[in-house]
Amino acid sequence: MFTSTREDHINYQSVFEGFQPRVSAETNRELVKEVSDEEITAAVFDIGEDKAPGPDGFTGAFYQQFWPDIKEAVLREVRIFFITGELGEGTNHTNICLIPKLEIPRTMSDFRPIALCNVSYKIISKILVGRLKNHLSGIISETQAAFIPGRNIMDNVIMAHEMLHSLKSRKRWARSYMAVKTDISKAYDRLEWKFLEDTMISMGFDVKWINWIMKCVSSVTFSVLVNGSPYGHITPSRGIRQDDPVSLYLFILCSEVLLHLLTTATTINKLKGMKISATGPTINHLLFADDALFFCHVHPKSCSTIMEIIKMYERVSGQAVNLHKSAITFGSKVKPQVKTQLRRILNIHNDGGGGKYLGLPEQIGGKKKEIFDYIVNRVQQKTKGWSNRFLSEAGKEILIKTVALALPVYTMNCFKLPKSICDDINGLLATYWWSKGTDKKSMHCLHGKSQHTTVNQLMHDHTRI
Repeated sequence: MFTSTREDHINYQSVFEGFQPRVSAETNRELVKEVSDEEITAAVFDIGEDKAPGPDGFTGAFYQQFWPDIKEAVLREVRIFFITGELGEGTNHTNICLIPKLEIPRTMSDFRPIALCNVSYKIISKILVGRLKNHLSGIISETQAAFIPGRNIMDNVIMAHEMLHSLKSRKRWARSYMAVKTDISKAYDRLEWKFLEDTMISMGFDVKWINWIMKCVSSVTFSVLVNGSPYGHITPSRGIRQDDPVSLYLFILCSEVLLHLLTTATTINKLKGMKISATGPTINHLLFADDALFFCHVHPKSCSTIMEIIKMYERVSGQAVNLHKSAITFGSKVKPQVKTQLRRILNIHNDGGGGKYLGLPEQIGGKKKEIFDYIVNRVQQKTKGWSNRFLSEAGKEILIKTVALALPVYTMNCFKLPKSICDDINGLLATYWWSKGTDKKSMHCLHGKSQHTTVNQLMHDHTRI
């Protein structure tokens, strides 16, 4: 996983052919300007106090609580990096914590590797992120909505839902189009450093900025936590870390190359996207970080083009699409023999449409209660776990407001929930609110008033549809 598989004979120029620089001289001046004390201080206090510490054992709370005492030493260390481009010894050493994805993990792929970086490194990374975020909207394509200021995740959800709905119910699109949802395996861990560097060069980033980023990425070393103790010493040759603040934005930058290949194929008529209205845009892809949806014409040429682009992107970036977890959603009137032919070309045999995209149902059918029952189940799991805790009414109210209500609210930003679902959620929260413990029955006060806000009042603002 940590070893590069890049082939030296790969011609990167063909991938970046026609790729236009997006970073202006003014943007570069902002990115590489002298670091200020205010920037460093803001980065220190932007780090979560209770985040797990890195190998040095210091948490964000330590830096923030004792900032007056350590301020000068931290300012000096950070300035040295931005002047010389060098990190102090041990600053970029990282512990890997393996978090199980399943209740009973059996193989290494059943674990999610989380990188625990030192706070001293995170301060530098936060400064780089703070500078880059201000200019991302002018660098990243509109079809990428992940964590770009001014863009909303719901934009992608609504567009995907409308297009998948057209495949199901509108005659022209149901007969002629399809959607392919891909799953990228170990998206961060497999990213090639050479590809990342070439992408930033092609985008027009300043050499000093590129050197800063590549030093943060390539100077890392790892130890693996086993029962809380670090073991081993790994020196990787590819990959970016999941808990590094800058990693997400580097991944988004690299995804622009994939979008460039798709756009080029569309321009030369090798790939035909979907256009669901006369005045609307033609869309052949929607990306949100590593979640990708491709829309194309039901034709062997389009499917072959998508596979060529995916394979080319895999070769240069190091990433790999997990075909076993990917799925195809065909228009409802596509003939079975055509489906079989296109599945063989794409080597994807799972049917889509019944799953989720960005945590929400891809399509809404007739039985809405069954579709949205997963929200009720999640609220039930949360409240069931809380019932063993001895909390005051104020503590219960905080849990309900900050955690339980967030589960349905995310869905309600896009979809209208059935009244029965809202009633079920309200009932679960009422049971938790009035209960005294898991083994004790409780009586709900329907007309009386408690010292704190009732569940009905708490739900009021969030269940209005």
